[in-house]
Amino acid sequence: MKKEGGKKGVVKSIVIFFLVLILIVGLFLFVTKYYLYIKFLLVEDVLVNVGAEKSYYELKNGESEDVSFNFQTTSNIFCKVECTTSFRELNNEGYNKTKIYVRPGDKVTKTYQVVSNKNGEGLSLYRFDISCNSIKSVMCPTSEFPTKRNSIISINHTLNNNEKEKKLDYEKDINLLVGQLNYVKVYSEYFYESLLEINKTAFSSSDINKTEIMLSKTDLSIIDLNEFQETWGKQNYNEIEIDFRDIIYKNNNNFEYFNELNDSVHGKINDYNYIINNLNDIYINLTKLDSYAFDNETGLSELNNTIKSYNNLVKNIEHYSNIENKIFLLNQFKIKYMENITNLGIKIKDLEKKQNSSEIIKTDLKTISFDRSKYNLTYFNFDVVPQCCLFEKCESCCFNEECRDNSYPIIFLHGHQVIKQESPEYSLESLNKLQEEIENYYYLSSGTTSIILDKNDPRIFQYFNATVTFRGSYYYDLFNDPENPVVVSAKDDDIDAYAIRLKNLVSVVKEKTGRPKVIIIGYSMGGLVTRRYVQLFGEENVDKIILIATPNQGINEDVAQYCDIFGEANHCKDMKKKSSFMNNLNNGEIPSIPVYNIIGTGCDTYGEDGDGIVSSNSAFLESAKNIYIDGTCNGLFDPLHTQIVDPEAYPETYEKIVEILKN
Repeated sequence: MKKEGGKKGVVKSIVIFFLVLILIVGLFLFVTKYYLYIKFLLVEDVLVNVGAEKSYYELKNGESEDVSFNFQTTSNIFCKVECTTSFRELNNEGYNKTKIYVRPGDKVTKTYQVVSNKNGEGLSLYRFDISCNSIKSVMCPTSEFPTKRNSIISINHTLNNNEKEKKLDYEKDINLLVGQLNYVKVYSEYFYESLLEINKTAFSSSDINKTEIMLSKTDLSIIDLNEFQETWGKQNYNEIEIDFRDIIYKNNNNFEYFNELNDSVHGKINDYNYIINNLNDIYINLTKLDSYAFDNETGLSELNNTIKSYNNLVKNIEHYSNIENKIFLLNQFKIKYMENITNLGIKIKDLEKKQNSSEIIKTDLKTISFDRSKYNLTYFNFDVVPQCCLFEKCESCCFNEECRDNSYPIIFLHGHQVIKQESPEYSLESLNKLQEEIENYYYLSSGTTSIILDKNDPRIFQYFNATVTFRGSYYYDLFNDPENPVVVSAKDDDIDAYAIRLKNLVSVVKEKTGRPKVIIIGYSMGGLVTRRYVQLFGEENVDKIILIATPNQGINEDVAQYCDIFGEANHCKDMKKKSSFMNNLNNGEIPSIPVYNIIGTGCDTYGEDGDGIVSSNSAFLESAKNIYIDGTCNGLFDPLHTQIVDPEAYPETYEKIVEILKN
């Protein structure tokens, strides 16, 4: 009996042990599950780090190269992470999209082939986008809200050998064409001016009409050449060949017409000059003879008759008639009187000089001469500006400061991080949707930016006529190693320290884009950081400011208590109403740049109207243009304060921001 009782005791002990073990394990799983659930409520559950192996590639047209991107996720160890990746050229809508499942901590590489199928030289941008979310399960409480990151690379397209040879051949042919066109243009203008002069005394209407037609043809050829200049700039050698062949065909026809005109008009100009030169020569000879004392015995009568006939000749030639008739009259005079003039010239060596006494008419007609320098020549600019293509639009790349004083980049600045233990990376997600949505209006999303500029960054955005947007965080600082500065997390500082870091962010974004100014969109506490930055460092580098749900007059005591419990004490202290920081901020110099202030209303905010966190009275800023967004709060964890920057929940906010940016 004792043995049986002993066995029963052992079995009972074992059963109790396993029951206790099961209870402990169950309790552990229960506590873990709800710890993770509570953590999920307070902290986003996925982090993504992404980067390109290279950010700049140079390809000859027709070449291809593989480009690779690495990413890694951080999440609840019990969660499986689903990631959607896409890769696209930012000049068209097509993209390569895939979905993969990864475990937190796994390093993943995605490789794509890029083909340079462009025309000529230029730059294009490609972007790798990744969106990751945890998959909901018993041990993975999650809303499956995605975390998004991207990485942009640039491709410099250059001419291949075949294109280089074609370019040289076309340059030679175009130079010949331009030379021929200038020849026709200059001489057609010279002919026209000459014929107008000749037409004052000689019939030339027919030739003038022909020359006007030639000038019109020449003008059309110049227009064609200017249009061809645009084709040349596009560097599409198939289009260049077609357009150039058409220009050559037209120009050859024009040149045949010009050659016919050239023979006719040149002959007329030569005849006209022949007449005037002869008249001038005869005038000089007769004037010289008239300066000697001829008498009847030595030929005075002959001289007077010659002078009289010459004067009649001048009058007849200056009388309106055809040029052939004028030549006939001149030649008749020369036949009849030139021998007399020659003989009289022989006699003057035996005569005395005297004062000229006869009236000899000097023709008013002037010879026509050709002065090439007075005519404007047509030139062809062979310089090709590389094309920068973005959002289905190609423009000349920007290589100087003149084209960079516009399209100012945008910095999205997050608000206060509620949980002090979480990574600063989570703060960057608050304005992710807003940044993504405004790309529909051609504001290029470049994802996030660091507080330090990578020394290998190609600064490619400076060449594009586009507004680039960045999400930045003031929760990072630099460990100043002169040779290799390190970015470190620093979330326990005051707002003045954050304003200094914003100064670094502004410098980095300006350097990345080559622009002299930025636009800052500051959300919640980010708006206070922005205002303090301008107060401390001036507004020279800022075009405009947009504040969203910012406690411009400080937070009340109820909000401040929660802020101190969960968040960092230093900046929570700064945000309190009547703090020294708030007094300094609101009693400083008012910025002269535009400041827009978006305020949420419609929620009970500790007895006042507001967005559930910041009252409308606290958000109001007298020196700004205040804009009100009416909404609702859906409980403690979903106030209007957080939803107001969600374009799906409150498209009014997004629309107001786009309107401000466009103006």
